[in-house]
Amino acid sequence: MGNRMQAGTWQSGYCTNVHAGADLATARKNLETYAFQVRDLLGNSQPLPVGLWLAEPAARSLAESDEASRLRDWLAENRLVPFTFNGFPQGDFHQPKVKHLVYLPTWTDPRRRDYTLLLIDHLHQLLPQDLQGSISTLPLGWGEPAWTAEQFETAAKHLESIAERLHRLEQETGRYITLAIEPEPGCALDTSEDMAFFFDRYLSHPQSRDRNRRYLSVCHDVCHAAVMFETQQEFFDRLLRHDLKIGKIQVSAAIEISWSELNEEERRQGLIQLRQFAEDRYLHQTGVRNSEGRFELWEDLPQRLQGCGATMDSISDSFVNSLAQEKWRVHFHVPICESQFGYLRSTQPEILECLATLRRPGYESLFPTGHLEVETYAWTVIPEQLRKNNLAVSIADELRWLRNQIA
Repeated sequence: MGNRMQAGTWQSGYCTNVHAGADLATARKNLETYAFQVRDLLGNSQPLPVGLWLAEPAARSLAESDEASRLRDWLAENRLVPFTFNGFPQGDFHQPKVKHLVYLPTWTDPRRRDYTLLLIDHLHQLLPQDLQGSISTLPLGWGEPAWTAEQFETAAKHLESIAERLHRLEQETGRYITLAIEPEPGCALDTSEDMAFFFDRYLSHPQSRDRNRRYLSVCHDVCHAAVMFETQQEFFDRLLRHDLKIGKIQVSAAIEISWSELNEEERRQGLIQLRQFAEDRYLHQTGVRNSEGRFELWEDLPQRLQGCGATMDSISDSFVNSLAQEKWRVHFHVPICESQFGYLRSTQPEILECLATLRRPGYESLFPTGHLEVETYAWTVIPEQLRKNNLAVSIADELRWLRNQIA
């Protein structure tokens, strides 16, 4: 890798939204506490790619001071390369209850556009010369109530202003940055089909179509596609058909439990184990598919459990028996290097399929940035038995596992 990472090669780092801290001083302190240790645990002298998360207070603080140049030099001196930004959570991502707040403001709100413009300026200033960058963002907003055509049009107008800014940046400086829209279960855009619809309907005016497809792309979160039971092949093939690019892949694993593979007592124990993941901070959308292929998305894991009689105090026999023909996938980012924990397993095979598909002939052009970002933001709310080590050790284990798969 040397001191520079060339565009077009796969670059693997981790997303720093796993660190609590919404202000600039805390964000930097967390890099010292965790990223330095991760870099050293990986055991080489190469720079460590990091996906920076700057909440709005941190982003504004950086813009209102002369700190950017000092931060750029500090990152370089400490061998950290901010190859990508996570622009999805705009507010405090570690407050006691986040849930639906993470989808605010939506892309109909000019505050989302203005925050993203700040991130573009910061990424351009912090990135080493000649490197391309990516910024992930939310899929417009939460999907309920259903979005109107007017809302889609407003969001598209704001996104087009981002594409215009990124085009000017490249023309004036040679720097290429892409804004990658991240489908998520339950949001206005939660599958590749939704993404294709949005681009084709609202971002394909003849005078701006090519520009939009150059600077607006897709952030493929492997966990999210798994929860929607969308295969990697389906996802990538649809993007190819609609001439869409992947600006970033968030390498993440969901919880999966195939109830048909368990006997009645094992299903009961599996539910007891699963209840440990029904926590209060983040939203844990749950995709359910039965043996006939019918799919249903539940807004949150506690809702799915409580709605079927699996309360914290009891689990009904009828509910246990009804599970026999179902498979569940839960939007809970678990360590990607773990494949099985108790009666539950992870969707780690989806990550392997993602990497394998992108290596096949005909798919190379789909992923021009090569940005792979491990995102296990839920580490702080994972049940204790899965947190075998401290945070830095866990992140290093995940990156080592991913890099072994790539190699």
